[in-house]
Amino acid sequence: MALACSFFYHIFKDAEDFITQHVLVSEIDLGVLPEAIAVLGSSHLGSSTREAILKLISTNLEPRRLPQRAWKLSDALRLSKIHTHVRSFTETYAIEIPRCCLDEGGDYPATSSEVARIQRAFYRFELYCNLFRDYENPPLSLAEQKEFFFNKFAPWENEQLTCIHNYLFELVSEVYNEMVEHDVTFGYYRIPRADISEPGEIETILARGLASLHSIILAKTYNEKVQVLYPDLIESTDKFLHQALTAANDTNDNIWLEDYTEGDKIQKIRSPFFQDPDTGPSDVWFWANQEETRAHFINCEMRKSLREWGYVLWDRARLDALNVLSTPWEEATDLVTIDEYGWRYSRQQKSLERRHEIYVKGGRGWWSAEDESKIVWPAGREVEP
Repeated sequence: MALACSFFYHIFKDAEDFITQHVLVSEIDLGVLPEAIAVLGSSHLGSSTREAILKLISTNLEPRRLPQRAWKLSDALRLSKIHTHVRSFTETYAIEIPRCCLDEGGDYPATSSEVARIQRAFYRFELYCNLFRDYENPPLSLAEQKEFFFNKFAPWENEQLTCIHNYLFELVSEVYNEMVEHDVTFGYYRIPRADISEPGEIETILARGLASLHSIILAKTYNEKVQVLYPDLIESTDKFLHQALTAANDTNDNIWLEDYTEGDKIQKIRSPFFQDPDTGPSDVWFWANQEETRAHFINCEMRKSLREWGYVLWDRARLDALNVLSTPWEEATDLVTIDEYGWRYSRQQKSLERRHEIYVKGGRGWWSAEDESKIVWPAGREVEP
């Protein structure tokens, strides 16, 4: 209507800033909006030059603030689209993680502060992707990313980002590992399953950002999964978020956190970017890192089991209800028996050998030991030669 009638068009243009800002505030929580605005700004960067990245960081992360600016309808539409993915991932995370990892059975739905906290972490993930997606020619080294990006956040906020990274890694890995186990080409090239300790192949996929990842996890058929995973499927990098988070730690001073004085805490532990009124995230981070040095405060392999349930993303009330902080934290053990490992290895080798045979003969596509009917043979053939 506003576009069809010049009278209403001019009225709309006069009130565009007010209308679009009202729409944004209605859709995105005020406690999340600064992160959303930073992501919006980063989505306009195009080629992420060093100068452009540093300027955006200075504008949006020093300190955290809601920029006072004129809003355009195009901005609102673009941000609304981004928020659709953030909201969808957050809703799934807030339901699945407590249910599968905390044994809550859905009886304790996420609070508004938990939802906002999770959304901020997803936005920080998207922001990192937009800024540092060019991992082959990074505009900032990992050391510079620590200085200019990660040092803007408290260690528990960087662990929040690590939780989201690990969660997205697992979601993509489900699709990726199906290809590893059943795709003929993957079998021929002996591509290994995804491993969070060596995440290079999945990192190239994560770098695409939330919109692409959303399409990957929604893919249902084999053909759909092939389309959304390619062309970056076989690429690998050790210069994206997983390694950057590890590099965000400080040098080892050989002092455990439990031995920090109040002065040490003020001097060595960075203040949070978001002043969270709930102490849950910081409390549980201090609890989990008592016997750790600052060289391993972020993305430590030992605390992988804690990140599986997003330990730094929940309110103190939930943590208390689960008695999380009542006893000292101990590292979880994941034991695989020799017999189980042997069975897995034997099964894998047979799969690789059979898919190698099929590939050499020209077959491609989806395979399983129980069903080879879906293999696609060269034109003119319907069965294995």
